Amino acid sequence: MNIRVLLIEPDAVDASFIQDVLVETSAGNFWHGWVTFETIHAANWDEAVAVLANDAIDIVLLAPGTSDTRLLVRFRMLEELAPGIPIVVLAALDDRELAVGLLREGAQDILLKSDLDCKPLARAMRHALERQRFVAAIRAASMLDALTGLVNREAFFMLAGRDRSLAARLEHRLLFIAAEPEALARGSPGERNDLVMMEASEFLRTSIGPADLLGRISATRFGLAIFDSGAETVERAWMRLYSCGREHGIRIGGSIFDVQLHPAGIERLLEQAELDLAGRRSGVSTAEPSWAHGATGS
Repeated sequence: MNIRVLLIEPDAVDASFIQDVLVETSAGNFWHGWVTFETIHAANWDEAVAVLANDAIDIVLLAPGTSDTRLLVRFRMLEELAPGIPIVVLAALDDRELAVGLLREGAQDILLKSDLDCKPLARAMRHALERQRFVAAIRAASMLDALTGLVNREAFFMLAGRDRSLAARLEHRLLFIAAEPEALARGSPGERNDLVMMEASEFLRTSIGPADLLGRISATRFGLAIFDSGAETVERAWMRLYSCGREHGIRIGGSIFDVQLHPAGIERLLEQAELDLAGRRSGVSTAEPSWAHGATGS
């Protein structure tokens, strides 16, 4: 199998190193089956645009820089020029939060340059290709919730699993939230309930950032995954959503993924968030999350 790679990397030394890693990956047993990489290097955005306009590309490796003030605009242009082509972001340590933002814009994976070697690069590229096929399947098979337009439970779990793996690699904490409109906590599905869910989904959409994940995980509940960041810690995100949610008739419960202190799986994390939500519905009124004292378990 031949895979054509577009490498967008302005640093000539880093570009040469990455190309060497790709050559070694082709020669080694780092892929499921035989594979060779044909790499085209673009040192700037203009060169990348020219390549995409004239060459068939299977995957893009993008090394962003914090000094690029137009990165988000250019990334969106890249997606328009290369719809359906997976993008892996190769991020320096200082670019981690920027890279997470690109993940929500459509990048399929992130790899720290400090971890760049044959095995992790092959894994990131393979997963990016697989996830891109999954995203295409979502669009084709409509794995979106018809009422709210959010991803459904299956898609939420897949994308949340990606976020958990990414949080572990970047050593970021990740907040999981289960949210439910109070009006539906003990109700039965119906036309009025559909309106409540639509209103709640719109509120939640406007309350989260571009790097956060939101989906409908049951008839009356939403799931959220929120990255810890320099702009807003998971504690602050919790307090903001808890306070605003109460004002809009939405209760939330939470749990937190921490690769050192609480490395639970997605199912367990969401289960803990739902248990926390159930406790609040039963009369726990404090805004402080149960995981603030390490009460989430393992």
